[in-house]
Amino acid sequence: MKGHRQIVDARSKGWKPVAAFLTIGTAPAGEFWFDRPDTDIGQQALPQVWTDGDDPTLADLRFLRGMRVHLDIGDGPRHSFWQWWAALEAAEAAHIIGIEPDGEVVQWQA
Repeated sequence: MKGHRQIVDARSKGWKPVAAFLTIGTAPAGEFWFDRPDTDIGQQALPQVWTDGDDPTLADLRFLRGMRVHLDIGDGPRHSFWQWWAALEAAEAAHIIGIEPDGEVVQWQA
């Protein structure tokens, strides 16, 4: 997983971003410091996290507890969308909004 450290660090300081993006797929390499994973909060933007090949059944998503999460498929496996969705529910995300592989927008709220 890439891009999650910025959220973990913010939460350890008592601050929680209002929302985050979780993209199923590989994080961009980023040529410059400002387009690398973990720099969004420093630029006052919503943080983006990439699954980067992690298994949704083993991923520790506690850093997203109580947050609104936007789930999207990047270049990751399309069949894992609902596995990541279930992992977000298990991590107690407050609200999940996603775009299914077929393009339908779905949402769930705790």
